[in-house]
Amino acid sequence: MRAAFAIASLTVLGIVLGLLLNLPPYSEHLLSVYHAPVALDLILLLAAMALLPALQGRGFRHFAAVLLFTAVLLRLADLATEIVLSRPFNLYIDGRLLRPLAEFSLGILGPGRTALIVIAGLLVLALLYGAGFALLGLAQRHLPRQRPGMAVICLLAGATYTLQPIERLGGRFYVDLTASPNLAAHGWRIWETWRADAKFRVHLDDDSFADRVHGTPLTGLQGVDVLLLFVESYGSSAIQDPRYAATIAPTLQRFADSLTQDGRHAASGWLLSPTAGGQSWLAHDTLLSGLWIDSQVRHDLLVNSRRRTLIDDFNAAGYRTVTAKPAFTREWPESAFFGYAKVYAKEDFGYAGPAYDWVTMPDQYTLTVLERRERAGRDRSPLFAEVALISSHVPWTPVPDVLDDWSQIGDGTIFARWVQNGEPVDEVWLDETKIRRQYTLALDYVLRLLQSYARRFADPQTLLIIVGDHQPLPVITRAEAPRTVPIHVISSAPALLQPFLAWGFAPGLLPGTTVHNMADFRDRLLAGFSATPDSAGHGQ
Repeated sequence: MRAAFAIASLTVLGIVLGLLLNLPPYSEHLLSVYHAPVALDLILLLAAMALLPALQGRGFRHFAAVLLFTAVLLRLADLATEIVLSRPFNLYIDGRLLRPLAEFSLGILGPGRTALIVIAGLLVLALLYGAGFALLGLAQRHLPRQRPGMAVICLLAGATYTLQPIERLGGRFYVDLTASPNLAAHGWRIWETWRADAKFRVHLDDDSFADRVHGTPLTGLQGVDVLLLFVESYGSSAIQDPRYAATIAPTLQRFADSLTQDGRHAASGWLLSPTAGGQSWLAHDTLLSGLWIDSQVRHDLLVNSRRRTLIDDFNAAGYRTVTAKPAFTREWPESAFFGYAKVYAKEDFGYAGPAYDWVTMPDQYTLTVLERRERAGRDRSPLFAEVALISSHVPWTPVPDVLDDWSQIGDGTIFARWVQNGEPVDEVWLDETKIRRQYTLALDYVLRLLQSYARRFADPQTLLIIVGDHQPLPVITRAEAPRTVPIHVISSAPALLQPFLAWGFAPGLLPGTTVHNMADFRDRLLAGFSATPDSAGHGQ
């Protein structure tokens, strides 16, 4: 009886751990395409323990348990990172994301729920290690007694194999050798990332294009205000995926019609973003620096270097440079590297209205403060403003309305009327259909807001540059969605759009087919509006 129980326990633990070792990549229909291979690696390990007396010791049991625990933990980390950032976990770069992850969790869930999740996660990890340790202990005690211990191995392999044709959750299970290669892939990924970053360091201070600018840079802008507006989670899927294009495309068309009626012109293109799902600052870094910043390691290297950025270029051209970061709730030491004349963090806006969950204030208030404090005066320097528009940031609920009369905005208390607009976050995020609907509504709000803003504030002395930072979470995009984002430039002066049209942008607010690297933007802007002997871009 005891032997039968041991055999049953060994089989169940083996199947469970084998499935965890080989969880499939995330997809938008994870449960309906659950092709989870049971780890042949684990079966071979148990077979080795049955056949080789040298592996019967307690020391090997501890070693193998740690190995199994690490393999399962890395696979779970892969799945979590795929869900959020559309890529596998990378131990070399992702350890630095723990603090932003903790802050995001606290902002979305609050301290109580975050603490419960942490406690639950620790319990799961303890159970995983305990399950692996128990499995190996059962293998050491009972497998050698079999004939010659392979009966249970055959039972385990047979059980997993017979599941292959049986439909479960719309998919199937099968046996495969993937856990060991996955461990090797993690090691190789660390090595390759280290090598890539070593090569990247060489280019940090190499800014050959800036050296070729003759005299004062950006003289071709003729002192117009340049407003660089980053739209959170505005990716190509919003325009190309029918699920969202049904709403977003008509909004962009109305936006374009409004510009035409007001005598304004637009051009649009695609940029390849270094990130997806999150880490917006990597896209900001890339566009401003002209370097491909696709990891937190590269971000840290950048802000500790002497690399010039667009902020330096506009400072040299006599512009007042400011940035509006309404989501920044703590000190931002990197601002010293960028060299803005003024940084607007959350506490600098004077917002008296309610937060919209994670979104500290609606984008309309952010743009209102920019106009009041930086663009209202006549006797001033031209302005370069980098603005983070965050109303389309997760969790995409609630969503405010656009106030047609901007004079009513005041200190922002008026936005309290929409703070209950939409379902609660915890209800929305239990249903993928609701998540996608809220994403569409939030992004549609931002685009309608920008139409209103352009109509009211984009005078002939304004160049608007509207760019998406990255694609949204994979739950929104399709599994094969590219990391491309739209960029729109708007001006009353057709001459200001010519450098962008020459770069391959399409007239209007619908991009064409050409995709450009986001790291090329800085050099292209300098080439188009500065006196240089040539106009080639050199984004690394």
